[in-house]
Amino acid sequence: AKLDPKVGIELGLTCGVPIIIPAALYMCALRTFMGGKSRLLSPFDNTASPSHVAQIRCLRFMSNWSDLMDDVFSSLEGEAPWETLEVGYWKCLNSKDAGECPGLPLEAKREMETKCRRLTTNVLRRDIMPADTMEEYGICSFCKAGVLAYQRELRKKIWDILPKAAGYSDWDALRTEQRKQDARREAV
Repeated sequence: AKLDPKVGIELGLTCGVPIIIPAALYMCALRTFMGGKSRLLSPFDNTASPSHVAQIRCLRFMSNWSDLMDDVFSSLEGEAPWETLEVGYWKCLNSKDAGECPGLPLEAKREMETKCRRLTTNVLRRDIMPADTMEEYGICSFCKAGVLAYQRELRKKIWDILPKAAGYSDWDALRTEQRKQDARREAV
């Protein structure tokens, strides 16, 4: 059975385990975006409903996510394969294939950004641009490698913003908070 991510939020908040909160909030937001806001705020089942605090944290995370994704994409603007735009296409940077490879259309970048912004798929675990989509665009192996490298960098940046979206400054601050919580438990 799959555990509801709201349980992870509750555990993190009530048991002093803040290190799990960003990932739990991400999964909660992912399920909410994929299933609609009603999945987060269901008034019908009080036995399994999250606390008001957990709901507010998830809503705040989703709001922060949108703003932080702007920063992520602007920081990747100069990365291959997106660094050269010609007539609505990001041209192939491989001189050997430049005449045969059409490059990537601007819509490919928009589709990747939309998946990340709206969390229509788990962008940390699944390909943001699947192999079959790259095949449809008819890009060369050099451009495919560029897309895969871009996805890796994008995932890294998304992972790095999780604590900030959850209300912490970064992973180091979160680890420091976790050590404080652990020390409090040991002192008791």
